[in-house]
Amino acid sequence: MNIGLGLGVCTLLLMTGAVAWTNVSARPLPPAAERGVAFAGVVLSSIALLTRPGAIGYGIAGIALAVSAFFFLLTFMTRLPDRRAAVAVGRRAPDFDALDCDGNELSLAALAGSRVLLKFFRGTWCPYCVADLRLWNERRDELRLLGLRLVAVSHDSVTELRDFKRKHGWDMTLVADPELEIIRRYNLLNHNFTPKRGPFRDMAIPATVLIDSDGKVLWMSQANDFRLRVHPDEVLDAVRALLARVAREPARGEAWPLASEER
Repeated sequence: MNIGLGLGVCTLLLMTGAVAWTNVSARPLPPAAERGVAFAGVVLSSIALLTRPGAIGYGIAGIALAVSAFFFLLTFMTRLPDRRAAVAVGRRAPDFDALDCDGNELSLAALAGSRVLLKFFRGTWCPYCVADLRLWNERRDELRLLGLRLVAVSHDSVTELRDFKRKHGWDMTLVADPELEIIRRYNLLNHNFTPKRGPFRDMAIPATVLIDSDGKVLWMSQANDFRLRVHPDEVLDAVRALLARVAREPARGEAWPLASEER
């Protein structure tokens, strides 16, 4: 293997590794590190092309350059719009009717009497969303102890969500919103990049809404960068503190001692 071909292969492995790290560890690289990895890929693949690596080497190095350059470009496009969600602490969460991943009808009103942790995610194709959901599934026992039901909404179809849940075997309710009716109702619509039925389409701004058993919002958090989420451990610590205060002062609703934006 000549140097150019080797550098091209190394670049592809570097890009694959960056995505795999997010999927396997469930913790994405810091934004600066992710951008640095992408830039390194651009440099390595460019050097590979300059070494005249032969026909196969040119092909691999060219693909590596395109992938790393696109990845590098995307690192500058991760900011999400500063959109005010149609929910507020102390107010009733907007109701919705939809199908879950098993094809069963589900409405928020039907969950009255249970506390709900309602999550909006970009889609089953998004490695950052998948990593976040994996972390939440690992805390399913803690959610049960707190009396919380995890419900996650995306623009994916019932079939896509059913296949996704079967693949991972996660214990959560996945809600299909292919027409974006729920996402629009909560004013969390965003037009952004997607490798699935893309390159750009409408989807949800990642957000988390804690809904009390009476349907009122106790707290909500909204991402301002699609790579970053508040870690479940931080959220659950804040949930415990909030529920303890609500139990002591049932007439008063309090916001969590946590920032109102996903980090």
